[in-house]
Formats: sequence, structure tokens, C-alpha cells
Amino acid sequence: ENAISKDSSYISVFNILKKESLLHQDLKVYGIVALSPCGKYFAIGSENGNLSVWTLSNLKLYTQKNHNKSRIVSLTFSPDGKYVISASENYMIYC
Repeated sequence: ENAISKDSSYISVFNILKKESLLHQDLKVYGIVALSPCGKYFAIGSENGNLSVWTLSNLKLYTQKNHNKSRIVSLTFSPDGKYVISASENYMIYC
């Protein structure tokens, strides 16, 4: 029901069924984003290998990891929303 997009450094979240914008915020983010299945969290995979998870309701940082210095090129949540899986430019996959 919710969808997320990124344009430049802005994060936008939309409720598709209600056709309304839930968030349009400049988070100074450069990388890729993923929305959790429950719609309460979003993850950001950065150019420098940082992975951060944020709460959508109040834009608070929930957790952050830096597995390596390589750019994150793919990012998704597990179907149950308990894990974030990322793949980096150096062919490493983290969960």
C-alpha cells in the first residue's frame, strides 16, 4: 500500500491506495532506499557502504551498520521485515 522513492537527496513515501504523500524530506541521502513490508521503517544504503534504518513516523535513526567501504548496490527487507539484506559493489551480501 506504501511506496518509497528517492530523487537526488530527497526521500518520498506515498500511500498508493489513498493517493497521498506521507513524506517528502531532504535527508541529504545519496544511495538507495527500501521500505519495510509493514511500512513503518525504511533503509538507506549509501555510496560509502553505510546501511541505516529509520522510523518513518518520526524520522529517527533506528540502527546503523557499516560492513565495508564499498557502495551498496541492492537493498531489501525480508518478507517478515525482521532483516535488511544488502549487496555491495564488491559482491558481498549482508543480512
